[in-house]
Amino acid sequence: MRRGAGPLLGAATLLAMIWCLAPVLWQLVTSLKSEGQLYLSPPTWLPWAPTLAHYRAVLGEALFVDAVINSALIASGSTAIALGLGAPAAFALARLRPAGSRAILGFFLAGCPAASVSDAGCPHLLVFNRGQEITPAR
Repeated sequence: MRRGAGPLLGAATLLAMIWCLAPVLWQLVTSLKSEGQLYLSPPTWLPWAPTLAHYRAVLGEALFVDAVINSALIASGSTAIALGLGAPAAFALARLRPAGSRAILGFFLAGCPAASVSDAGCPHLLVFNRGQEITPAR
């Protein structure tokens, strides 16, 4: 690395961290606002009187607990399957170096951004369906 790249790299890393963590911070601050503060225009940056009422309402619902358990089971199962299939394949690619291993690596790495985009796609449902009840599929 060049000598002058350190501060520039540090500044770029800090900007990337702010860019990635700002939505999380905004969600946290918004979750602590009262119902009336949520719809103010222009929005308030910090809650006047922080409240945990939204957390009490969500955590008290049986449907939420069922959803968390369901998500944990699905996440654990998919992780176990991915590790069970991926670890031996990664070991074989790294150890044996078959022909085309760079192309295989490039193929799998190219799919990583698509997974991140698909994970971020669900919040639009909450924005466009405000005021409508969202029922789980059965």
